[in-house]
Amino acid sequence: HPCSGVIDRGDPSWKDEDLTQADMGAIPLFQGKYDLSKRLVNDDVYNKLNLEEGMLYRVRCDIWVEEGDELIIGAGTMLAFEGPYSLYLRGGVQISGVEGNEVVFTSAALEPESADWRQIVLDEVDEGSFIEHAIIEYASLDNRSSPFPDTLGALTVIACSPRLDNITIRDSYYAGLHCFDGANPTVDRLTVERVGMHGVVCMLNSNPVLTRTRISDTRGYGILLVSNSSPDITNLLMYNIGGSGLYVTELSSPTINYATVYGKRIEVLGDEDGVERRFNHGIHAEGFAQPEVKNSIFYGYKSSGVFSEISSEPTLSYTYFFSDVDADLFVGPVDSTEVGSFEFSFVAPEEFDFTLPEGSPLLLGSDDGGEVGAYGNNGL
Repeated sequence: HPCSGVIDRGDPSWKDEDLTQADMGAIPLFQGKYDLSKRLVNDDVYNKLNLEEGMLYRVRCDIWVEEGDELIIGAGTMLAFEGPYSLYLRGGVQISGVEGNEVVFTSAALEPESADWRQIVLDEVDEGSFIEHAIIEYASLDNRSSPFPDTLGALTVIACSPRLDNITIRDSYYAGLHCFDGANPTVDRLTVERVGMHGVVCMLNSNPVLTRTRISDTRGYGILLVSNSSPDITNLLMYNIGGSGLYVTELSSPTINYATVYGKRIEVLGDEDGVERRFNHGIHAEGFAQPEVKNSIFYGYKSSGVFSEISSEPTLSYTYFFSDVDADLFVGPVDSTEVGSFEFSFVAPEEFDFTLPEGSPLLLGSDDGGEVGAYGNNGL
């Protein structure tokens, strides 16, 4: 495979035995000052890079698929990255795993860990591009110090609208899914788990549609929305979130419907005069943010269920908050909501079963008389 060559470190005009050539243009984005990456040579006739179904490919360079070219990956294919390399896509993308035989993007290390490789970037890919049934793990090497800090996710989407179905992102160093600069993907059944910072990040006018999303074990926010990003989110389950469940800022106005956000694992961030203080919120809205939340459950946040400031006013309806703090202090300025102070439980939260038990009043608590939370409205 052309990627089997060693990275060029000399004159950019030199070629390896596989006839791939160094690409100076990739230096500032992914490599260091003295490291050159190589551009993959595609089929001269069909302009397609077709990775054979079920094969293992060891990646030793950045892979670029340019505008006008096409990447096709079949079920069961694995790409194992041997260093800080990326899959950078600007053409057509067809990544077609199936349930039980997913396409896997992973580390080649014997003892893999987060940040072993960089990420997959979909940058203005062709209309109709898609990724389905894929696993992305051990990626998201921190690029915040690079000249292009817009590629922070293990999977980053820039200024395009691909279809992303049944994708699992895990053990990412920084973020899971990152939507940037008007990215509006349609995302169904996304799972993000064990990430170093945030589960999903949307920035700069990015408005994805997310349905049936699970986010767990983050050190940062579950979902971070910045700079006029207003996704439509339905059937969302988040638990073991290190920061606020939803952090919405800078004119962002998302719609969240049928969410369950469980905050019991919040760590104590400060202790003053013997009083435990926790600074994480179910929803934190600031900077003229106007989130709308319906048919949802927020459980166990010790700072506040909703915290809003700087001309922000969330609208909440058929939404229920449960906490052991004073209910009057639990919810900040909002339009309408319900604060539950009665005993409440899920079926088995210690086993990550957040369904509602038989007889729960919330089984009839939604705006249409059905179940609220992540499992309502046909559920996860």
